[in-house]
Amino acid sequence: MIQNKKTLRKADFITGLLLILGGGFFLYESLKMPWKGLSGTFEEGEFFTAPGFLPVVVTSILIILGACLTISALREGGRLTRDDFKKVIAAFKTVESKRLVVMALIIVFYVFGLISRVHFTLATFLYLAIFMFLFKAGSWYKVLLIAGLTAVVISYVFGNLMQIPLP
Repeated sequence: MIQNKKTLRKADFITGLLLILGGGFFLYESLKMPWKGLSGTFEEGEFFTAPGFLPVVVTSILIILGACLTISALREGGRLTRDDFKKVIAAFKTVESKRLVVMALIIVFYVFGLISRVHFTLATFLYLAIFMFLFKAGSWYKVLLIAGLTAVVISYVFGNLMQIPLP
C-alpha cells in the first residue's frame, strides 16, 4: 500500500493523464459513430437514442474527471521528477511487468489477429490455450480440454441460447 502522500499525488497525476488520453482517444472514435436516432432522423427525442450519444457522454465525463484529478494532483505537489522516470523503467524490468506485457500482447493478438480472420470458437480456443500454456495453468491435455470446452460453451451460450451474433 502506498503510504506517502507525495507518491499518491504522483500516481493521481499519472492516472489523470491516462484518463485524459484514453478518454480523448475513445471520444474521437465515438464521434465517428452514427448520430441519427433509431428511426434515422433527428426527430424529437431521437438524438438520445443515437448509437454515438452514450459513448460521447461517458468519454467526456472521463476526460473531465481526469482533468480534475490531474489538477488536484498538481496543486498538492504531484509533479514527476527524473528519478520517477528511472523508477518506472526499473519497474518494467521485473518479471511481473514482463508477464503483464505478454498478457496485453496475447489480448491484442486475439482481438486484432484472430477474431476477424478465423471462426470465433477457434479463435477463443487458441487464445485460451496460448494463455494457459504460457502461464503453465496445467498439463497440456488439461489446458486443451479446458480451452476447448470453454470456447464451445461460450459460443453455444452466446450464439445459440442468447442469439447474440458472434464475430
